[in-house]
Amino acid sequence: MISALLLFTLLAPSAEAAVGTVALCQQPNWVTPAKTQDGLFHGDLMMKCKLELPGQTQRQTAQFEALKAGIIAKIQKESIIHSEPPAEAFKSNSDLIWDVSHRIQEDGGNVVIREIAFIQTDLKQNLIYRTHSKEVKADGMAGFLKSVNFTMKVDASQLHSIEVEFRNEVKVERPWYAIDFIFSPIAQNICFEKMNKVKTRLLPWVVSFL
Repeated sequence: MISALLLFTLLAPSAEAAVGTVALCQQPNWVTPAKTQDGLFHGDLMMKCKLELPGQTQRQTAQFEALKAGIIAKIQKESIIHSEPPAEAFKSNSDLIWDVSHRIQEDGGNVVIREIAFIQTDLKQNLIYRTHSKEVKADGMAGFLKSVNFTMKVDASQLHSIEVEFRNEVKVERPWYAIDFIFSPIAQNICFEKMNKVKTRLLPWVVSFL
């Protein structure tokens, strides 16, 4: 099963960032109870992390500008771009929306996911990065993935701490040969494993800008 796939393709660094900032993360929890209905598993998992920044005396706009620029660079470098924001949107602080595709390998299968990628920030206290899949084409075990949506919210409204919220929602078709009381717990465990990778791989990358 695939979860947070495009997150790692787009944003994860080649090696985990080394940062001194203390990050306290809550245990991932279900936004709504995970369940399999009509042969389709639906998992919507969220995790909140708090970054302590005791030495910071003021919030720097440059921090959010750098994080925004880092995400944009990854999208432009590692995506097949079908449409992108107009040039004037990059010069201002307008919301940015892309229509992109990614070709990756997961669980021994080839996966092509077309999605909408969205960035919104006030460059002061908040940044939202969100993706929403439009189409999923895959073979092998990955072929059971039907949709994947990811959201990252950065909230710096508190001076000495920053909250980063990750949310990953997947829908996966249950194989015809899989028994639900076995399939559903396995799918849920994989969702938790993928979210833990968000903590170890993506969070340090985000913190490196803050």
